Amino acid sequence: MSTPTTKLNTSSLHVNTPSVRVNTLTIRVPTVNVPNIRVPTVRVPTPTVRVATPVVRTPTVTVRTPTVRVPTVRVPSTITSDIRLKRDIVELGRLANGLHLYRYRYLWSDTLYVGVMAQEVSATAPEAVTRGADGYLRVDYSRLGLDLLTWDEWMGRSGEISHAAH
Repeated sequence: MSTPTTKLNTSSLHVNTPSVRVNTLTIRVPTVNVPNIRVPTVRVPTPTVRVATPVVRTPTVTVRTPTVRVPTVRVPSTITSDIRLKRDIVELGRLANGLHLYRYRYLWSDTLYVGVMAQEVSATAPEAVTRGADGYLRVDYSRLGLDLLTWDEWMGRSGEISHAAH
C-alpha cells in the first residue's frame, strides 16, 4: 500500500508574520523651580589666644664637698703579750736576736698567732716591754722589728723564722 502524498506549492503560501511595533514612551519630568535659599554667612571672630612662652631657668646648684679628714688610726704597737694571757703555746724557733718565736692562742680567742712572750723579751730588750694598768706585760713589736701575725699570715709568708723579723 502506498501513502498518498500531497505537494505543497510554497510560492502561493503566505505566512502571516506578526509585526511588532514598539512605541517609544517619552516621559517628561516637570521642572521644579526651587527658590534660591541663601544660607546666611555667620562670621565669628577667631579669638586670638596668646600664650606666653614660659622661661625655664635651670637653677645652678653648687655642691660643696666637705673636706673629709680621715682620722689617723694608730694601732698600738704595744700588744698584750703576757704569757699569763696565752694558751696552747708551741715554740717555732729562735730569731737572729735570740728571741724565741711562738705559736699560741689568747685565752679569749681561738685564733692562732705567732709572736713572742713578754717575760722573755723583758730579759733581752726591756725597752720594748711595758706594764699596762691591768698589770699585764705588753710588747712594742715595732721596737723589735717584728709584726704580730696570725698563724695563717705567718704561713703565707712561708712560715720561716727569717720572715718573722723584717
